[in-house]
Amino acid sequence: MKRKSAAWFDPTTWDLDALRAQFAAGAPFPHLILDDLLPAKRTQELMKSFQREPIFPHDDELYAHLASLTTPQDPPLRAFHEVLTSQPVIKALAQITGRPLVRGDGRSYAYTAGHYLLPHTDRNPMDPRAVAFIYYVGTLGKLSGGDLELYDCEEKDGYLARATPKKRIAPKPNRLVIFNVSTTSLHQVREITKGTRFSVAGWFYE
Repeated sequence: MKRKSAAWFDPTTWDLDALRAQFAAGAPFPHLILDDLLPAKRTQELMKSFQREPIFPHDDELYAHLASLTTPQDPPLRAFHEVLTSQPVIKALAQITGRPLVRGDGRSYAYTAGHYLLPHTDRNPMDPRAVAFIYYVGTLGKLSGGDLELYDCEEKDGYLARATPKKRIAPKPNRLVIFNVSTTSLHQVREITKGTRFSVAGWFYE
């Protein structure tokens, strides 16, 4: 008899009022950290899936990392992405963030020694990104670097006049981070100096 696989996660069990309050109170801009999102069996599946997932070098003046060309392709990663961007999750996140979210998408990423993502806001007037997400699948070897760093920003006349590093979020395995996308949601991924960090990341759109 085939054993039933552990479920991914169920957003209907979330305390949305509490999560909404945590998101709104996030500083320097609204964000939320959800630890232990998946059962251990599922995180192990995703780590094994990364061994088969087609990822390629991506680099320009802003970033250097490995990433899939499209949404995740290996079956476990694809299944997780489908759940994470499903309508029940989008509905829950819309209530948490107060944004009218309608869809989501993401890619598989691997950051290894020398990889980074320089400060940027994710906002694009031509692209209705509303909420960014990062799910930290796991690490290979002893990890040094790779923290998500959030900046406290001040706008003046429509431009960023000041930006100060305010908070670092460690890439803890099985951790989901979501944050508001705005003109002041400046953030970066600090350079990896040792080890490899695997993640699925992307955006939810209005």
